[in-house]
Parts: sequence; structure tokens; C-alpha cells
Amino acid sequence: DDPKSGTFGRSMDVMSRLQFSANLGFLWTELPIDHAIQRAVEVGFHGIEMHWPHPADISKIKSALTSTHLPLLSLNTVPGTKQNGDLACARCQTVEVRPKLRLI
Repeated sequence: DDPKSGTFGRSMDVMSRLQFSANLGFLWTELPIDHAIQRAVEVGFHGIEMHWPHPADISKIKSALTSTHLPLLSLNTVPGTKQNGDLACARCQTVEVRPKLRLI
């Protein structure tokens, strides 16, 4: 974009309308998960993503998402065993993961 050509302003307008999610697998990892969710709101994120949440944190996550009104946009699950033909939680993890997903 060249500011002299007039296209720069249009690109900046598009950027100002984008909404980003906070990936808590990388951001604020030193904080407890519920505090990290609160921090995401404080700095202006519109949703969160996370990697492999610890089962003991599920109630904290649910409570923080409820109180902040942030959506959980992406949840990475523990991968299955490739040798068994598993793909993420498609088969081997379903029994273990599905009840936890309902809590979130």
C-alpha cells in the first residue's frame, strides 16, 4: 500500500475491522488459565484459543468464559496414536474428551 496512491487508507480500514483471538497456549502462560482469559479481555481480544487444557482447569475455564462473555474459538486436543489410525480425538480420545468438551 502506498499512502500517496489512496489504497493505504482502505487497507487500514480493513485492518481496523479485524478481530483477533488470544491463543493462550502462547500468551500469558505464566498466569493461571482463568487469569489469562481475563487478561485477554483487558487487552481487547474478542475470543480465545487454547491447547490441551488441564482437566483440573475445566471449571475455571468455564467460569472465566461465562464471566467475560468471550467465546472459545479453537481448542486443540491431545493427538491420538498414529499407529492406531487415530486422528486427534476422532476415535481413541472420544470417550475421554467428549465429557470435558460439554463442560466448556
